[in-house]
Amino acid sequence: MIQALNFLLFPSALIFMYLSFVAVNILHIFMFFIILSISIDYAIYSSKDNSKQTKKAIIFSAISSFAGFGVLIFSDINSLFSIGSVATLGIFAILILIIFQKVDNASKSL
Repeated sequence: MIQALNFLLFPSALIFMYLSFVAVNILHIFMFFIILSISIDYAIYSSKDNSKQTKKAIIFSAISSFAGFGVLIFSDINSLFSIGSVATLGIFAILILIIFQKVDNASKSL
């Protein structure tokens, strides 16, 4: 339960710290909820099966999401930059949690 709660609290804390320094618009909030849903999804996958293969699959999925949303941070349009900045911080926080997560040896297949 605490491990799954980390996937909600750590990205939320980083995003709220960032939002305390910028002017918040509706797209920041919209992307915050998308990051929370992505985070919940990864928490469910990692709590269901915590093997090396699952961890590797989640890392590749997070990297592809990071690349897809992270490109938006280079935009000159404020709305796209807002989406990209929150997504980059949130997915980076999720990647940190996944990388430092301990692998369960009992659920290792083959």
